[in-house]
Amino acid sequence: NKWCYWYCYGKKKKGVHCGNQNYSDYHLRTITAYVLGTDTFDETQFNTLIDHIEVDNGNLIYHYKNGGSKTWHRI
Repeated sequence: NKWCYWYCYGKKKKGVHCGNQNYSDYHLRTITAYVLGTDTFDETQFNTLIDHIEVDNGNLIYHYKNGGSKTWHRI
């Protein structure tokens, strides 16, 4: 079992880390754009639609403010 966590502070890079899997800020923005069905990341759209992102075994679960959710599966 490996712990997955989100970190975003100080001088460390933003991202999700799970074992040897590391998602940079660029990767998170690309994944988020894909999940939201857009070509590029839009911070305003993200802040309007997404309540929070949960990490489950390296997969990202996007929880929408309207109560729905969508999972991006790590390959």
